[in-house]
Amino acid sequence: YTKINHSLGTGGAGINITNVQNVTIKNCVIEDSRFGLYGIYLINSSGVELRNNTIYSVGGSSVGIGADASSNHSRIIKNNVTSYSIASFAYNVELAGRWINFTNNSFTRIVTDGAYGVWVSGPFNRFERNYFEMNPRGAIALYITDNNNTFINNSILGNSSQTSGFRLDGGNNSLIENNSIIMTSTETEFTTRGIYLLNNANGNMFKNNYIIVNKSYEILDETTDDHINYLIYENS
Repeated sequence: YTKINHSLGTGGAGINITNVQNVTIKNCVIEDSRFGLYGIYLINSSGVELRNNTIYSVGGSSVGIGADASSNHSRIIKNNVTSYSIASFAYNVELAGRWINFTNNSFTRIVTDGAYGVWVSGPFNRFERNYFEMNPRGAIALYITDNNNTFINNSILGNSSQTSGFRLDGGNNSLIENNSIIMTSTETEFTTRGIYLLNNANGNMFKNNYIIVNKSYEILDETTDDHINYLIYENS
């Protein structure tokens, strides 16, 4: 394997994929330990495959894998992304691109209250058979702010209070199906949510999800009456 230690300066990426097509990055170990760094960052690129990489994000506001809005049609497979960042605005994945498939990856947040696992701010992406472990208080495994995304057969474990499995903050027309969401916190003074809908989230379909929340809400819908989301079959 190839090991990359990106620890100098601020900003930038361990591996920067800019204006390229049909490239594969595999079997790398990437460590970033300074503010605002990306482990791997896609900019205006397509046909990219990231496979079997291990990324450790330590620096404040750092991101394991990023894809800007002009990146598309790529595959992220069997990567392991762990974030130790002490800043709230740090992500395992920051996804603004579209038509990007995430399959069989592992995403873990270790420290920092209010941190994010994956922020999906682009449309038409797909997450399937990924594992999310959120340990900080208030962490969000999947924060969704754009439309027409698909989430199937993912597993989410939240170990602290105020944690959310899925948070849809204006994201519309997405499919969330056959996911396992388990929140283990037993604290009663803070709200924990398996699925959290708010603001303009509309037209989303929740189908056959398995949800266990020891305290608070399996599903919390704070959208207004003119926003309709669909719970189909067994969301238990």
